[in-house]
Amino acid sequence: MQYFLRMFYYWCGRLKLPEIQAIRDNRFVYPCAVWNTDHGTYLLYNEKLIARQPKYVIINYIFHELGHLVHNLPYDSYEEKVISERKAERFALRMMKKHYPKMYQEYTYRARKNRMLEYLKENDKVHYDAWKVIREFIP
Repeated sequence: MQYFLRMFYYWCGRLKLPEIQAIRDNRFVYPCAVWNTDHGTYLLYNEKLIARQPKYVIINYIFHELGHLVHNLPYDSYEEKVISERKAERFALRMMKKHYPKMYQEYTYRARKNRMLEYLKENDKVHYDAWKVIREFIP
């Protein structure tokens, strides 16, 4: 868990993003997500879900959430959600490829091997529609 928070804050600093408070909430159904409120921006994370993941998945989670912060796109309609998720994941893949090429290869290999798109098609329509055009995920 220390790895996740250390790397998140490291990359926030490296990308010159404003300081974001990380809040652990193990009731949260996703591993992590960035939330914008009137009082600021927060990173909510589920420690139990993240702790089970290998480092290459954790790095992808971090870059994906940072991609939401970098692009800062609206997230109101279904189409806006799809575009925001696609841009965040492309940012994550681009950063992994540049800074962690072995983790990038492992992540994309496992995503194709485990048929992530098929899983998303059944369970998460927004992410499926966003990621189905990303070439790294197409088997």
